[in-house]
Amino acid sequence: GEEEVVVAGGRYLVRHGMQLVSSHVSAVGCEPEFTTLHDQAQVTVDYIWITPRSQLCPDGREGVDVPRSGGSCVAAARVCATLLPPPAGLVRYGYPSPSLTQSHTHAPTRIHTSTT
Repeated sequence: GEEEVVVAGGRYLVRHGMQLVSSHVSAVGCEPEFTTLHDQAQVTVDYIWITPRSQLCPDGREGVDVPRSGGSCVAAARVCATLLPPPAGLVRYGYPSPSLTQSHTHAPTRIHTSTT
């Protein structure tokens, strides 16, 4: 895949062959509004990446080749569920707070894998 990134000093195009997708985009079509929220920033900085099903398994299901002794088998990964942070408008003062003692919020994903 390709991803354009902006870093101090310019823009760069990052390429790799890992075919990664965001678990949140896969499950709900978008990244979390934020994973860090405090007086200086409201940004998404935490991601969960998966390699989606991209090749056909022998029985017709899609999957990804995974090394196995004596050859290869096929594994499939799919997002079963994801939990997004609350909408930013509902977070009144940002993080950390007395009840949320860190500046990052949780955005967990349940991923199911299977092999054939």
